[in-house]
Amino acid sequence: MRCFGGTPEVLSLATLQVLAHPLETIRVSRDDLYRSWQELNSADDRQVDIISLGNPHFSLYEFKRLAQLCAGQRKHPQVSIMVTCGRTVFEQAEAAGAIDVLAAFGVAFMTNTCWCVIEKPLLKPNARSLMTNSGKYAHYGPGISGLGIHYAGLATCAETARTGLVPAAAPAWIRP
Repeated sequence: MRCFGGTPEVLSLATLQVLAHPLETIRVSRDDLYRSWQELNSADDRQVDIISLGNPHFSLYEFKRLAQLCAGQRKHPQVSIMVTCGRTVFEQAEAAGAIDVLAAFGVAFMTNTCWCVIEKPLLKPNARSLMTNSGKYAHYGPGISGLGIHYAGLATCAETARTGLVPAAAPAWIRP
């Protein structure tokens, strides 16, 4: 028996072609994206109490990018911002200098866990809303945390951490 590409059950390229089915094509419009974005944003007002990043784990690239966005600034005093990540990535971000920059901004860190296991009473007392750049957490977060969710990109999360307020409009790239 010959293995094709390391998958034992595929005996040849011809067998693979016979088994292959045409893939369904799904067209996604800007309106579809906008509706999905609206569904993920369940918070009622622009105020944000918690910024949640790393769902499940922040990457080294994200650490470096967030450090660029936050360098020389401080978060809003009413906003908590936490990053969850793997211990190894944390050590790499520390070696790259990102952790010092982010700690000066006011970021807290938790290694080897995911936001999906963080719920009340571990969340900030009296928090009403949370912002995340994770579609996964924007979907599951309301049920886990009991908070309204704001879903945004990393740059918007950093800006919101500074101001305490979500931008009034949807991102330009997603507006219908």
